[in-house]
Amino acid sequence: MLPILEGPPRGAPFSWQKAPSWWQRIFAAITRLFSAIASLFTCCFAQAGENYPSFQHQYTYVERQPCYAYLVQNAGNYALAYAPLQQNFCYAPSAPPLEPEEFLFEPSAPPAEPGMSLVHYRRTQRTVLVEDKYKWQNNVPPRFQWANNHGYCGEVCMISAGLSFGQYVSQYDARAIATKNAPQNTKELLLGKKQNDQYAATQLRMDSIEWDTDSEQYTSQFLAWVKKMVLKGYPVAIGVFMNQYYFYQDSDPEDGDSEYDHIVYVVGIESNHPLSDTNYYPDDIIIFSDNGLAGDPHVPPQYLFKYPFSSFQKSREQANSPNSPPYSLQNGGTNYGIALTGISDLQKETLPVRVDTSVNYESPQIADGTSIRPPSMPLTLTVTVSGLTPNVPYNLYRYDDETVVPVSQFNANASSAVECMPIQIQSGSTFVTTRTIQSSDKVFYRAVPKTAP
Repeated sequence: MLPILEGPPRGAPFSWQKAPSWWQRIFAAITRLFSAIASLFTCCFAQAGENYPSFQHQYTYVERQPCYAYLVQNAGNYALAYAPLQQNFCYAPSAPPLEPEEFLFEPSAPPAEPGMSLVHYRRTQRTVLVEDKYKWQNNVPPRFQWANNHGYCGEVCMISAGLSFGQYVSQYDARAIATKNAPQNTKELLLGKKQNDQYAATQLRMDSIEWDTDSEQYTSQFLAWVKKMVLKGYPVAIGVFMNQYYFYQDSDPEDGDSEYDHIVYVVGIESNHPLSDTNYYPDDIIIFSDNGLAGDPHVPPQYLFKYPFSSFQKSREQANSPNSPPYSLQNGGTNYGIALTGISDLQKETLPVRVDTSVNYESPQIADGTSIRPPSMPLTLTVTVSGLTPNVPYNLYRYDDETVVPVSQFNANASSAVECMPIQIQSGSTFVTTRTIQSSDKVFYRAVPKTAP
């Protein structure tokens, strides 16, 4: 059953076709009978192994009236369509009416690559307007940044990327590593070739690709690069404008940095085009975590924000407008971003490892204007190794210092690890273990076959 989601407000763009006449309804009833008979034969063919297209979808619901929803075929193309209960014809958004006999299948488990079902879907309380969209989203949960000492947004983005690659460090240590142990209230992790983001990634044993700001002529080029990196599965951090009026009630339209105010973690892309198409489209949607910066301090943060590419781009003055959203992207052709492409593994020996934390924050945060590490808190890590083959032996190494983590010959450098856990599963392809640490600890996991160098 399709989930009920919040949709656009009443009055959102929605097209209704003229209702069919009585003779059209009689004809439609007859054709529905033939369609039902045909469906029985179609079911047999489908069970015989015929392949039908799969989709990734975003579903939008508009309160209008009850309806049926179908996946339909028209002129050899598959599309989503809807049909009001009181009408016998099916209408697809921005498409001609489709006859009932053209009804075929509907998604059975949206939104993540649903299969096809032969059962017509019926809603009794709401009309369903289905927008056909393709979507990819990183499943690493957003994290909450420290706000003091100019904010730890860049550091938290680097930590989030590290978690997806099997490692954890605190915000304090992420800044210390990026700034070569400068006082915490004097320097921070920033984006750009003249800054320290790639240095921090390298020290944390991660490979990275920096956006070439000097080559940027149009903001659309930058967004196309972000889209390409995200769709490759890479964690991406970018710089964005903060609406100074929204955050600080500052009415000066030119206040804020001329390039970016905040670093956010891009987690997903939505598009009306197949995800194999990495070109820029104005209606593509970027999804990012602001690391919990925006919102009322007395309620849980929103974290995730979504903007169409076209409206995301603004000048400094436009970004500060009382009518603008909390975040915008500089539209002057000077943007900054970094994609973290994986752990440093020169011989490609390692298997994927992911770390999840029991909470997404560190408390208490550092005191503003100081460089003193705050007290730590207990943190439980869930470590997942994937890509394993049953009955094949592996080693899972744990390191507690980034400077000793090897970038090759992991078994030969076993003495660098503080722990080696043998793994040999009997079935499946994953291994999961947990470990409780203090939030101030550093943890780096690497998994390799026992036969690797």
